Amino acid sequence: MASVPPAPRRPDGRRERTARAIKGAASTLFFDQGVQRTTIDEIAEGAGVSVGSVYVHFGSKDALYLALVEEASAINASYVSEAASSDSPLQRVFNAGDAYVRFALEHPVSFRLISMQGSQPVITPELEEAQSRITDRVEQRITAIGMDLAAAMAAGEIDQIPVETAVKFLWATWTAVISLTLRTDRLKISPEELQVTLATARNVLARGLGADIDATQLFDSAPLRG
Repeated sequence: MASVPPAPRRPDGRRERTARAIKGAASTLFFDQGVQRTTIDEIAEGAGVSVGSVYVHFGSKDALYLALVEEASAINASYVSEAASSDSPLQRVFNAGDAYVRFALEHPVSFRLISMQGSQPVITPELEEAQSRITDRVEQRITAIGMDLAAAMAAGEIDQIPVETAVKFLWATWTAVISLTLRTDRLKISPEELQVTLATARNVLARGLGADIDATQLFDSAPLRG
């Protein structure tokens, strides 16, 4: 009689919950005090698990950090892919900004992890390799925005401008305004204020780039698309 093959092993729900708890605690600690100053003991305490459990699930603190950054990058990529949904190159530029903002608002921890890249000291080859991968991905996105700006110039949607300088300014503007939601003083703004601020900035920038828009649109601060 032929032997019956074993049933497929079902995912261990408890193991997944433990991993999520560890990731959640680590994300908060890494952002608040940096990767190097955070200890495995602190992560375990924050997650309500044993130190051994952290090692069993992720192997090391660096591996845990890399897992979080890769996960954040994948989430960000899903938002960026939405930016190509327009025949207008200039609209695709602003779609990219909208997607970046929505990512930051809906996944603030992931946004913070990615924004930390480049400011973290690199002391292991694994961290250096991961930081290089994330930097490459960000550069690819900035390059894509630059290509759309160039296409917008060729199509007569905006004036001829130095593309490299303009795209860095746009990226820096989006990031700087988003960062106001992370402040703890009087300059902190709410997500609603962020949407209005960026909508106004988008129209002002469009006018500054030479886009043919009505002057009343400069103050048409409609919320970003949901």
